[in-house]
Amino acid sequence: QLQLNNPMHKCPESKLPTRNEQLTTVFELVAREKHVFNEVSDRERAFLDLDEQLNHYAENCPLEKDLFDAAQDQVDEMAGDNEIMEDENEEREKIDPLAPFLVSFPNQLPRNRKQAMTARLECLQSLKEKLLERA
Repeated sequence: QLQLNNPMHKCPESKLPTRNEQLTTVFELVAREKHVFNEVSDRERAFLDLDEQLNHYAENCPLEKDLFDAAQDQVDEMAGDNEIMEDENEEREKIDPLAPFLVSFPNQLPRNRKQAMTARLECLQSLKEKLLERA
């Protein structure tokens, strides 16, 4: 849209703007540009202030957990307790009941069938004795 009162947008047949009119137009444009830059910098400052307030609020505002999150935390705690119990059970399972009968063998393994049968008989005899003691 042409601005009729602006000397730069006159009809080509009309006379050219004078040097004074050109300088006036340039000064007006520079003033508008400064005004726009000032507005932009003011808005940037306002944005940075809001961003700083938001970060401060995010750091200092404790979050409230809803019902689902609280229940999920309880489930996670119970799962952690179950893992501890499973670890204890694994340690108990690591105890080898045949270990006392295999101590006399190198590397705690019988080398031949005769040694394995001897360990088996000793183990069965010990088991029978324990069962009789309990009865």
